[in-house]
Amino acid sequence: MGRQIPPDEVLAHPMRRAVLAHLIQAGGNSTSVVTSAQLGIHRQSLVKHAALLIRGGHLWVSLDGRGSRRTLTLHITRRGRNAIARAINPTPMMELSP
Repeated sequence: MGRQIPPDEVLAHPMRRAVLAHLIQAGGNSTSVVTSAQLGIHRQSLVKHAALLIRGGHLWVSLDGRGSRRTLTLHITRRGRNAIARAINPTPMMELSP
């Protein structure tokens, strides 16, 4: 098994930030098929990134349907919205006076 990624480093990967940004643009949720197509990655890669985001509390998933017609839908959490907002608009550093 690969190394464990600490929760504060989950968003260090640009693809995980892209997943959250896509979910925000999509209104908070999107299927794995649509998300992987929009981001240009394979669904298996998306699932691996989603698993890390789930462990970090940034998103959750739901399964709809039965058998081969099951659909995996990704949903962004409030923590995920806040995290991506901070990543896109970091808090400005205070300037020190001379």
